[in-house]
Amino acid sequence: MAAQLIDCPESPSDSLECRVYERLNCGVPAACRPASALGDPEARWEADIRDISQAGARLVLKRRFEPGTGLAIEIPGDDESYTVLAKVVHVRREVDGLWSLGCKFISHLSESEKERLVNWTPPPDLAPKPIENVRFRLMVNQVALIDCRVRRFQQMESWPLPRGAVFELNGKSNTGRPWKFTVRTLHCVRNLSGWDLTCQLAKKVPAAKLLRVLGECLEGE
Repeated sequence: MAAQLIDCPESPSDSLECRVYERLNCGVPAACRPASALGDPEARWEADIRDISQAGARLVLKRRFEPGTGLAIEIPGDDESYTVLAKVVHVRREVDGLWSLGCKFISHLSESEKERLVNWTPPPDLAPKPIENVRFRLMVNQVALIDCRVRRFQQMESWPLPRGAVFELNGKSNTGRPWKFTVRTLHCVRNLSGWDLTCQLAKKVPAAKLLRVLGECLEGE
């Protein structure tokens, strides 16, 4: 297991330099521990990398680490996992008792390594079957018209869905009336309990139909 090490400057100008790297969404399973506990197997915490750049990443996990804490982050490689060192810059509480940690890498990733992680997909034997616990959002004009949790998704040929993938979304309202929309994937990433799937309409739908379906789905809740 390799570790990337380099001194990280702390001057204000260097902090500004770190911000020029674009953060990209991803869904990479990882693990982390305090850098001071590298040899302690009980100090390991499962995490997800939600976005990443060459300079840093955002981790989501079940425990809080204070700003300034040094972390050893385990990342899946092509053949085996490896470790990068980072420092916690900011902490935010998320839903479901999770914590979001903004971290700065001690040694910047290469452009190719960043791209590999952004496009990471789980090996076939790790893909959940069926797909369960999906937080689904349907965006219309940059507004989440639907934001709900789906307990079970029918297995699709390709999962996680790549950005731009088009598929039919169908279901039944609370009145039993079937509905169907054609949607395009914006992002599909893992979280600690399942998946986040965000889509937008791929074909225009009359506003009246959207409002009717939404109203029927919410009726009686």
